[in-house]
Amino acid sequence: MTEPLLPDDSATHALSELAPEFANVLAAVSGDIAVVIDADGVVRHVAQGPAPLAPAAQDWVGRRWVDTVTGETRRKVEQLLSEAATAGVSRRREVNHPAHSGSDVPVNYATVRLGVDGPFVAAGRDMRAVSAIQQRLVETQQEVERDYWKRRQAESRYRLLFQVATDAVLVVDADTLRVVDANRVASRWLSMRRTHLLGTALLGGFDQRSHPMLEQLLAVARTSGRPGELRAQLAGRPAPVVVSATPMRGEQTSLLLVRLRADAQPGTAAGGGESLAHWVEHTPDAVAVTDSRGHLLMFNNAFLALGRGLTQADAQGRPLSDWLADGSNALTSTLADVHASGIVAETRATFRAEVGKDFPVEFAAVLLTEGDQELIGFTLRPWHDAALGAPDTGLVAGLAWLDASIGHQDLPQLMREASQLVERHLVALALERSGGDTDATATCLGISSESLELRLLRLGLHRPGPVGDGASPL
Repeated sequence: MTEPLLPDDSATHALSELAPEFANVLAAVSGDIAVVIDADGVVRHVAQGPAPLAPAAQDWVGRRWVDTVTGETRRKVEQLLSEAATAGVSRRREVNHPAHSGSDVPVNYATVRLGVDGPFVAAGRDMRAVSAIQQRLVETQQEVERDYWKRRQAESRYRLLFQVATDAVLVVDADTLRVVDANRVASRWLSMRRTHLLGTALLGGFDQRSHPMLEQLLAVARTSGRPGELRAQLAGRPAPVVVSATPMRGEQTSLLLVRLRADAQPGTAAGGGESLAHWVEHTPDAVAVTDSRGHLLMFNNAFLALGRGLTQADAQGRPLSDWLADGSNALTSTLADVHASGIVAETRATFRAEVGKDFPVEFAAVLLTEGDQELIGFTLRPWHDAALGAPDTGLVAGLAWLDASIGHQDLPQLMREASQLVERHLVALALERSGGDTDATATCLGISSESLELRLLRLGLHRPGPVGDGASPL
């Protein structure tokens, strides 16, 4: 059995008498603090270095050492004394002394016993500098994590808004697989007017090679009640699309909510965070996402511009009905319909601007899922009545339409319309000159092929070439 590392009895009395001087030397050498504690655990002497660790430490004399520390570190003081009593010296442990003002004082102690029955001397090292560094590291780490999650949240926000504005959404009868409803983007992607698209077979818009996979996807969604997704090929389009199918229950029939989105690689405009943010913040279409009750959760700059004088703080959390209203209560019926069928397309209402006159808008809504939460995505754009006419695709006719719109739209909105008009004209002209070759068109315009694909989709332009009874989407 190992004997305790303690002096023999003849030295005990001498060491005990020298304990205060020993503590003073320790404090002077370490520059921090040394505490003499008797066998009962009571402080008998406190020595501090040139820079006092705790000005009130002299008040510890006559008190139990364990009573001079914070509650959560009392156990450590007991261990310091117990180990020194058994082995003559303890391991280092950090305890906290409460301060009269400010933060607690952390001290790292090691304790030795002077003789078998002699007093204890605890030599302490000030850990405030180390704790400050540790705290700064923790704060820095937390700040990095906060920035990371802010970026992730921003990316999710932009991705959701982008999805609302660019995804093709169709409601399909689960038994016949025929289109019951579709949004404007689906009409463009499948190169058919919406009125012609309704009632057609969903598979007709896809390449024959994708039919077996699509039939299986739709069958699984219909029979299992679980959503699914795969990559498929649209007829006449070289790049694949991601197709997702989600089962829904209609009033008298089973429905499938089918979404098509571009299969973009990370770093492209559809996948890269910065490009995605740029697109969302600069698209002329007003895009907004609400909760199931119609309260705004996120929106883009175009939505704020539509409100004329609307700020983000003003809009956040408010019901969309504060701006959308008409005699038939369009928003209320839209919320009910979108929950029932997954999509509401081409609905008109009056938009109440913060400044200036109210004006008509056309909006569409689609059902979204984010985790367990149901959200609703809206796209809104001003609607122009027959008195003004609709903007023509021709540049001259478009400029004439803009002239006629003065007094009905504010300058920022007119500038956005003009920018989109000119962009559409230039892209269409470049596409025509390149004979429909998108790679050559992109080179001619000095943009990437991915950027051109998104512009064609947003501007409603199609490549030349037959696909069924219409042109190829994109």
